[in-house]
Amino acid sequence: MIHKSSTELSVTSAEKIILALSPELKNEVSKRSSVKIKGKGKKLIISVESTDINALRAGLNNTLRLIMAYEKASSIR
Repeated sequence: MIHKSSTELSVTSAEKIILALSPELKNEVSKRSSVKIKGKGKKLIISVESTDINALRAGLNNTLRLIMAYEKASSIR
């Protein structure tokens, strides 16, 4: 069974986050799940597909942590 999740976030800059996270997302983190992000302006959409619910949670959590780290780092002046 394939599990899917799609989450929409409001961020400072979707394009910059996509650019910053693309090296992380290009490397296959797990054979059990795949993560794709897209967006424009301040809207970011995270899509996760996995073979089991635990891998879905892990893929989503990992991506959200990376986005939170980017948002915190970009706010430091």
